[in-house]
Amino acid sequence: MAEQHDELHRLRSHADDLLTEVKAVKKERNELREQVEALTGERDAAQGELNRVTVEEPRRAVFEEVAAKPEVADALEREVLHHADIADDGALLDKAGEPLKGEDGEPLSFGEAGIQHLATTVAPALMGMIRPINKSVGGGAPGSRGGNPPTTSQAVKTKPSPYGLK
Repeated sequence: MAEQHDELHRLRSHADDLLTEVKAVKKERNELREQVEALTGERDAAQGELNRVTVEEPRRAVFEEVAAKPEVADALEREVLHHADIADDGALLDKAGEPLKGEDGEPLSFGEAGIQHLATTVAPALMGMIRPINKSVGGGAPGSRGGNPPTTSQAVKTKPSPYGLK
């Protein structure tokens, strides 16, 4: 009976040691889990910032450049994204995921020309939101002057009236 009592005491001692070890491993596991969660949060924040800097801000700049007025840029962005998607490589896609093609059959990329094509073919409502692309150049066309009003050097000077009238 004494042998059984000693064996029982040894087993209880061993069980206590194992229980202490299990508690230590669980504590370490929980600490590691917290570290992983913290690092995951940092990674998600960094990915969000990277996306904002490399994707959202350049797209926003294009919408602001193409918009007829700065206050229309948000509405223009919503309308374009309602009718088309923008792929990671910058291609314009229809809602089925197929690339939108220009008049020459080439895929359209996101930018002024792509939005202009989208406005003329898919979503005519966009025409009022974008500034027109002036392709006229040469002679007296506004494209040759850059669309700016004439400066004083370009203004026509009138001759004084020979009759003293102004």
